[in-house]
Amino acid sequence: MDKSNKSLPATKADVNQVKTELKGDISNVRTELKQDISNVRTELKKDIANVRTELKQDIANVRTELKQDIANVRDELKAVRTELKQDISNVRTELKKDISGVVGEIVKLDIRITKIEENMATKDDINRILNIMDSFINEIRDYRTKDILRAETIMEHDKKIKDHETRLQKLELR
Repeated sequence: MDKSNKSLPATKADVNQVKTELKGDISNVRTELKQDISNVRTELKKDIANVRTELKQDIANVRTELKQDIANVRDELKAVRTELKQDISNVRTELKKDISGVVGEIVKLDIRITKIEENMATKDDINRILNIMDSFINEIRDYRTKDILRAETIMEHDKKIKDHETRLQKLELR
């Protein structure tokens, strides 16, 4: 199309020329778009590769940190285990001392109980003593009864003697 003459109707050649120009422009746009898409793909691939690399590095760092943390926890557990073993050992030692002391006291008490048992009266001993005391008490009662009877007899004799003296004095006076 002739650029100087814009008011005239377009000819077939003008339309073909515009068509050809548009085809070329479309082809150029397609080529540019393909190139842009290709560039974007390349950039995205690089970005994805960079992100992968960064993620791998982050994962490796986290693994290293976790391994260190696990190692620290293991060391702490070993220290706690050692401390607990020492505490248990100390408790065992103290318990052995306490048990030893208790055993000593039990032996002393056993000796005392044995001495008490040896010197303690049995039921048979107590029954024998009670029987002896019963016999003794019965004898005392018998002696008391006999003593009372003797006193009564002496009183009667004393009365009779006084009575005889009185009678004798009367006879002597006569």
